[in-house]
Amino acid sequence: MKMKYPKTYLYLDKFREILENRSGYRLLRKGHPFYILVDIHNETFSQYKVVWKYISEDFTCCVISDHKNNVTKNQLIIPDHRLMLIPLREMKEAHYLAGMLNSSISQYIVKVYAVGTQTSTHVLENIRIPKFNPENNLHLKLSELSQ
Repeated sequence: MKMKYPKTYLYLDKFREILENRSGYRLLRKGHPFYILVDIHNETFSQYKVVWKYISEDFTCCVISDHKNNVTKNQLIIPDHRLMLIPLREMKEAHYLAGMLNSSISQYIVKVYAVGTQTSTHVLENIRIPKFNPENNLHLKLSELSQ
């Protein structure tokens, strides 16, 4: 990285101590470059994501997307490891899914079977949610209400 991306390296080097003190780095990645990232997938960079806390007594979802600001215009938000995410391409579909997962019946199902300290993406295996149909007025209304 020093040779191919020197400015990036210099930027990351400012945070070397913090990066080397990450528990994952200390325990599993010692000896690798201090800036190493693991478990990053294409889904991490999807424009829309339905997210929820992995560890929480309450199962509550929200939609995250680009953050608009004056400096970078559109800045992609990448959640950290404490959030579960479902990647989606369309805003309406993301809000439809969040609305369905935030419904009282979905909340009840998760509360009944899940341990509050481990609410992973398995919820989609236990709650049957119909695929989003942009032609379905009910799906569009649920998406609108979620927004």
